[in-house]
Amino acid sequence: MDITALKLFEHVPTLNDNNWPIWKWKVELALRHMEMWPLVSDEDSSQSTGQPNDDIKICSLIGLWVEDSLVPLIRDCKTSYQMWTKLSEHFEIGSQPVTSTESSSIPNENSKSKSAKKKELKCDFCQNDGHSENKCWRKKRITNSLKKYHPII
Repeated sequence: MDITALKLFEHVPTLNDNNWPIWKWKVELALRHMEMWPLVSDEDSSQSTGQPNDDIKICSLIGLWVEDSLVPLIRDCKTSYQMWTKLSEHFEIGSQPVTSTESSSIPNENSKSKSAKKKELKCDFCQNDGHSENKCWRKKRITNSLKKYHPII
């Protein structure tokens, strides 16, 4: 990884419970610039790449740029794809934080049925799949910005 790539990551804030959309976008931009985005975005690519050190580098970067409270979500992940998927599920689908018993890499029947249910959800506000209206970050963002101008809302 060259100095230019590291400088890109200086602009990536630490991921916390409030900045997923911006963090995700900035990390994706930096990884695209470094031509490493396919490792994160495609499960098959992360397992079959000829440069396994790249995936290790991405895992390190993602791990360093998450708040300590989010580390249990990704601690047991073996690839950058797995890390990205866990974080996406947590923030975009509204999953609860992972406990030590849930962080096992072996899926159980309950986790399969939960993820199937999440895929069936459709938000009435933004029309996207995977979450309900009461978990929609777009609705929360708009509502919060409106509260500045209309405190009654």
